[in-house]
Amino acid sequence: MAVLREALGELAADVLLQEGAGHGLSAALRGTVLSSRLASIAFRAGRPAEAVRDLERGRALVLRSASAARGIPALLDAAGHPALARQWRARTADDAPPVPSGLRRQALAALGVRRGDPQGPGAPRLLGGATVEELSAGLAATGTDALVYLMAGVPTPARDFPGRALIVTPGAEPVALALPGLFRPGSAALDRYLEAAAERSRLLTGPRPGRQAAAACEARWQSALTELCDWAGEAVMAPLLAAVRQMRPDGGDPARPLRVVLVPCGPLGVVPWHAARLPALPGGPGPRYAVHEAVLSHASSGAQFLAAAARRRLPLAAGPQVLLADPELSLPWAELETATLRATCYPEALRYGEFLTADGERDAAGTPEDVLAALPGGTVPASLVHLSCHAVAASRPTESALRLAVPPGAPAGAGRLTVAGILDASADQRPGPAGPLVVLSACETDLSGGHHDEALTLATALVAAGAADVVGSRWAVRDGPTSVLTAVLHHHLTDGRLAPPDALRATQLWMLDPHREPPPTLTGPLRAEAARPDLHQLCHWAAFTHQGNPAPGRPISLA
Repeated sequence: MAVLREALGELAADVLLQEGAGHGLSAALRGTVLSSRLASIAFRAGRPAEAVRDLERGRALVLRSASAARGIPALLDAAGHPALARQWRARTADDAPPVPSGLRRQALAALGVRRGDPQGPGAPRLLGGATVEELSAGLAATGTDALVYLMAGVPTPARDFPGRALIVTPGAEPVALALPGLFRPGSAALDRYLEAAAERSRLLTGPRPGRQAAAACEARWQSALTELCDWAGEAVMAPLLAAVRQMRPDGGDPARPLRVVLVPCGPLGVVPWHAARLPALPGGPGPRYAVHEAVLSHASSGAQFLAAAARRRLPLAAGPQVLLADPELSLPWAELETATLRATCYPEALRYGEFLTADGERDAAGTPEDVLAALPGGTVPASLVHLSCHAVAASRPTESALRLAVPPGAPAGAGRLTVAGILDASADQRPGPAGPLVVLSACETDLSGGHHDEALTLATALVAAGAADVVGSRWAVRDGPTSVLTAVLHHHLTDGRLAPPDALRATQLWMLDPHREPPPTLTGPLRAEAARPDLHQLCHWAAFTHQGNPAPGRPISLA
């Protein structure tokens, strides 16, 4: 174990020594593998607190290094190196060239971060993950019942090591819950889903297929999704939610939904855990899912949970609010969606992107620079950023991107705002104490296309950049049902005054309700779309997840 921990320290130093998020990715991916291996050893030795420490050291290294870079000048001052601190600040000022590698190495060496010295004092200070005590305090402060790391087991010829849920609760020691049905590789439902999802993504982004081939591919994917959610309920969420409910001080009062933050490791990040199917209640009206039992949020690591939990939500009315309609004019519902939100929820919102039928001029073209300016640290930070556009989950996670407007005279690729672009733009801006809500009404915005560890997605990058809450998607979604979902979501945010995780849950429960009534935000074509009989299908309601601050707003009452 000592050798593995030394290797992990080396990788942490490598990530910090890289210039930009893209260059640090390879080292960070190796770090997640090493930390998972260390945690598995700690599990088997019966030391769950040690497993938390080991997981935290390797989780989300690229995201954490971006945050660490913001604090380097202050650390240099505190360590007695004011000249280096001044050089670093000068190199990270507006319009300055990137920090040269020589200065980066010199500064990090002054802080005790060196290759070949993984036990030095600097790396833990810059990249050390959250402790059990810090996580426990964060859960208590946000009214959250548990933070849960999900780790797949490993089948071997000699012996199978089952999957585990590592459960951290307020005021208690971590508990390891064995999940014998959770393996990777070896979980047939997960393997089949990964294969079907990859085929679907290739088909949707490649040459236009024939109608019959597209229908067959979609049917295979939907069947695999159903099987995945059935497996996720039986193998993981049913025993996990039962265990968390028993740990709750109120004795598991069923009248109050559980509040759980999930940190899925490895390929488990692709699973829509809120759509895990649970055993039906006697005489119940239909299928029962994890969303019926719990308000679920996600985090890339415990440290990222703490960072978001400490961030206040900007009131939506604090403004400005930004509504972006697809600059490529290839999403028919995008303008209708944003126009409806402006008419019913945000009458003073700024309009970015392309609007063919709206009265008045747009406020901005919706380039990557326009969107970055509306994010924390930008020149016109917004309280709400709603983006209805195309997005793509790339095989290299730092290249996953939102497809925005191309600046005049720039090449086509200049219209893409990538994960690396978001992280690099925020690397030298310390997030403020409050952050906006970002709603990504787009495909695959909480998904990695190749490395399926969802520690690095557009959604998690935006949380790292300072957003308090981000709503993103796990797969390519259909325009009409997604516009209905986002309109109902904003109804719960504004009229219902729910916190984003509660508003998303209320929206998904509404879509599952066979007797649903349309709220006032659904007008015209959106109201007609809300009457379609298939909104309850997994492919429509289950795509969207919440990242960020898990704290509740006003509680909701459900029949």
